Amino acid sequence: MIGRKWRSTLGGLLLALFTYPAISSSGQWVNPKEAIGDPWVARLQQGRKELAPGEKEDLARYGYTGLELMTYADYNSFTGEDYDNFWRIVHISPTRHIQIKLWVERGKHLFKHYRDLLTYNGLQPDSVILKFRLIYFYPPAQWGWGVTNFTYLRSEEFDKKYPRKKTEAWRWLPDQRKVSRGSNNDRADHFQGTEMTQDDFRWRRPWAEDHRILGEDTFEGKRCLVVESVHHDATYYLSKRVTWIEMEHFLDLHEEQFDKKGQPLKVIGRRWRQYQPWGYWAREEWDGYNLQTQARTLLQKYDWLYDQGLSEEFFRGREMRKEYHWRSPRRDAIPPIRSLSDLAPVPEIRTAFWDRLGIKLSLKGKD
Repeated sequence: MIGRKWRSTLGGLLLALFTYPAISSSGQWVNPKEAIGDPWVARLQQGRKELAPGEKEDLARYGYTGLELMTYADYNSFTGEDYDNFWRIVHISPTRHIQIKLWVERGKHLFKHYRDLLTYNGLQPDSVILKFRLIYFYPPAQWGWGVTNFTYLRSEEFDKKYPRKKTEAWRWLPDQRKVSRGSNNDRADHFQGTEMTQDDFRWRRPWAEDHRILGEDTFEGKRCLVVESVHHDATYYLSKRVTWIEMEHFLDLHEEQFDKKGQPLKVIGRRWRQYQPWGYWAREEWDGYNLQTQARTLLQKYDWLYDQGLSEEFFRGREMRKEYHWRSPRRDAIPPIRSLSDLAPVPEIRTAFWDRLGIKLSLKGKD
């Protein structure tokens, strides 16, 4: 077990190095178009029989529908039989106060193929499709805190019947010396008090929204199709999201959110990295900037391992009580943050794209 007294810089955490596990390379990344196969599985979901008129236009013009593109992008969030990574959360308040958290997380997917999540092959709503467990390194006051989470497969009907049943969480707090059940969050709740909501990075499902393709754009040198998404629930906390999806690997690189009044609310930049020897694409960073408050959050996932083999025993409550950090990050795996100048510039609205569409956006909260 790691000692509680270890030195840290501002976000650059110097951790005692454990013996690094031998790496297994059993799985390999497959392009989502190939993995799903029949594109109509992605285009018609939740019992739909035909495309909407706008989807037919998108398919004729771009060769894809918006739902199809968002589903291909979603596929890249579910690669590997299991995974192991380090989370760092960096939250910067409007007054430039920085808060940092760090934990190690290990998870296991409980389905055979991503396509099964679309067709419910061998699965049903309420099936657990992901288990993960994490334990905190930092801040010192939260050292040893643990969480075990079960994520459910959902459907539109399931969400209507059980609107808050998306996950089930169990927590271990060293001071209380017991495992307790966590509360159910709302999709609009801010994760760990940051700018990111639950829907921003884990609960959003493509079939829960209507999508249309707004056009093409080049983002960081990559050809993208730009997809507008409006939630089916009229009470949803956003009026729409707009996502830039690059067309080679179907990675979502950039997102812009609009509040209920249609004003720009938040910009999220996403950085991806392909990890070898598996070839899986891992989303290493969500960089969210609130245009109205000027607060910023970076959710970062580093030092990924895949397909190492993970038993059910790992997720039992007695394992949480051990307060055991099964590994530390490799040297230089997590870049240090000593000041705000170490961060990349904040993500920005793609004004040139909106100008080409003849749309002028009001950016009241931006510096």
